[in-house]
Amino acid sequence: MIQSLKNNIKKVVFELTIIVLGVLIALASNTWYQSYQQEQQANILLSKLKHELENNLDELNESIASYEQNIKKTKLYLELAEKEESIDYEFSLIILDMEFGVWQFGQKRDELNKIPVEMLIKLSASYRQSEQAEKLTQKLLLEDLDSITERLEDNEKDSLNMLKRELLQTKMYIDVAKIQVSRSIKLISHYQKTNELLKESYITSLSTTVNQTL
Repeated sequence: MIQSLKNNIKKVVFELTIIVLGVLIALASNTWYQSYQQEQQANILLSKLKHELENNLDELNESIASYEQNIKKTKLYLELAEKEESIDYEFSLIILDMEFGVWQFGQKRDELNKIPVEMLIKLSASYRQSEQAEKLTQKLLLEDLDSITERLEDNEKDSLNMLKRELLQTKMYIDVAKIQVSRSIKLISHYQKTNELLKESYITSLSTTVNQTL
C-alpha cells in the first residue's frame, strides 16, 4: 500500500510539473508574441515617420534654395543703393509647408510608446525645430516683408539691411531644422537595420548668431 501511495504521489507531482511547464511556456510564448507585435508596429510607425521626415527634408531644401536666392538679391540691391541707382525690387519667398500628421496622430493614439525613449527625444526635437522654422517663414512673408518693403522708399539702405538680417536669421533656423531632420532620418534607418540607436550629437540650441553670419 505504501508503494502504491508513493507511485500516486510521483504521478501527481509529474502531472503538476507538466501543467506548470505548460503554463510557463504559454506565458513565455504570449510575452514573446506581444513583444513581436509591438516591434512590428514600431517598425511600421517608424517607416511612416521616416517618409514624413523625408518629405519635410525636400521642403526644407527647396526653402533654403529660395532664401539663398533672395539673400543674393538683397545684397545686390544694397550695392545698387550705394551707387544710388534705380532698383526694380523683386522678392520671391516660400512659406514652409511641413508635414506633422504622422507624428501628431501617433501621439494621440499612444503609438509612439512603442519607440525607444531616446529616439523619441531626438525625433521630438526635430519636429519642434521644423515647426519653429515653419512659423518664422510665415511671419517673415506675411508680416515682416510687407512692413520692410513699405519703408524702402523712405529709408532704402536701412530697410534692405533689415531685410537681409531677417532673411539670414530665418534661413539659419531652416538650416538647423534641415540638420535635425536629416539626422532623424539617419537615426530611424540605422535603428531599423540594427535595432540599435545611433549615437550622434544633436543640435538642441542655436549657438550661431546672426551677427556672426553677416
